[in-house]
Amino acid sequence: MVTVTGTFLLADGSPDTGTVRLAVASPAVLRDADPALVTAAQVVCELDATGAITAQVVASDDPGWATEDPVPYLLRIRTAGLRADYHALITGPGPVDVADLVALDGPIEVVAVPGPPGPPATWA
Repeated sequence: MVTVTGTFLLADGSPDTGTVRLAVASPAVLRDADPALVTAAQVVCELDATGAITAQVVASDDPGWATEDPVPYLLRIRTAGLRADYHALITGPGPVDVADLVALDGPIEVVAVPGPPGPPATWA
């Protein structure tokens, strides 16, 4: 098992509210469970008063999974300040911070959105 932690704060530094869901991205078989477990279950974490979560999940690379490749998780964040879905590999030994699971790879794409026209330019 791997412990997943995270703290969610709003822009003003106050604790965020909402939930974080961790679910196996597709049904998978855990061989060492008794009996073998085909899981599509999810762990739902309610942010506490400080905006924090703690959960335990089976590691993506646990040898008990009946797959050759690590089992990915779907990380679904639904808070007052963020709505996002990520696919992530959660590997041990842990603990693993949610911020490390959602780290961006590559440059951030900026999309310009035109606003209303401003006042006419005046040149001195």
